[in-house]
Amino acid sequence: FQAEDGIRDKQICLVGSEMCIRDRSSEIPDGGDDKPIWEGHEIATEASISSIQALGNIVIKLLDKELPEPLPDGSFRIEAPIVLSEKGMPESIDAKWSTKDITWREQSLPDLSGSVRMKGPEVSADGKAELAEEEDKLAFSGGYHLEDQTYHGDFELYFRNSDWIGLLALPDKELGRPTGPLGITWDGRGDLTVMTHAGNYEVSTVSVKAPEDSITNASLKGDYDWPKSVAAESIAVRNGQLQLSGGVAWSPHIINFKELVLEDGDGELARIDGRSPANPDLEALFQTDDPVNLTITSKTLTLERIRSLIPMELDPAY
Repeated sequence: FQAEDGIRDKQICLVGSEMCIRDRSSEIPDGGDDKPIWEGHEIATEASISSIQALGNIVIKLLDKELPEPLPDGSFRIEAPIVLSEKGMPESIDAKWSTKDITWREQSLPDLSGSVRMKGPEVSADGKAELAEEEDKLAFSGGYHLEDQTYHGDFELYFRNSDWIGLLALPDKELGRPTGPLGITWDGRGDLTVMTHAGNYEVSTVSVKAPEDSITNASLKGDYDWPKSVAAESIAVRNGQLQLSGGVAWSPHIINFKELVLEDGDGELARIDGRSPANPDLEALFQTDDPVNLTITSKTLTLERIRSLIPMELDPAY
């Protein structure tokens, strides 16, 4: 191929013989017996989500499917220096990525940036958000071993005002929509070959819209060691003067209540303490030999009285 002199390629801005040099094939350099064939090959890509969405629409139509609507829009960028092995496979990757001006359901999402690294079978990633409010935070990190299929990770989120998250999560529903402060942390690890998972979680604060234009505030802290146990060692849910507090722990076929107390401004309304068999199979539940050791005390309650703690629709008959 020979371009005419003075004719500039609009895509890569090369002229004449420069384009010939560009189009000329060349051999891949030999890195030696113990070296990768390329010490580094960098890929930099910037694209809009809408352009990828358009391509996705074409593929989905060919498959006679439909994409969910609406989809986010905005742009992302990735820069990825890659070291290839002698067989031409990635030996290591050290990529940086970022998103910018993402909008979804008429809400602006925080700009994100982070990295993805791979060295041998180990892959790791991290990211954080660029936020206007100094005390707000969104960060995560984690890793995965491709051969062992083990993972680990951590996540931290705090927003002083989570209204925009509520509008994204529940755009057509008021009840249960987050509003006000929201704080969540998690760290965990697991093995996908045997499906074991363990970690700790905490919802330090969350406020959601409840019936009769009220707000339910809650916090939750616990840990899990699946499939052995799942525990919420500290539960606190409050709406006005009505409050539920205590703890609950689950192990196979057993549920433990740790002084789960419902109270209001006039005092205690109900209390559950002890342990009980727990099995979704009712027939197996009634045939179990596990003892029931529960202490339950309660005043007369109606669902209408406690529904403010449970942001969900109830039949008016209740």
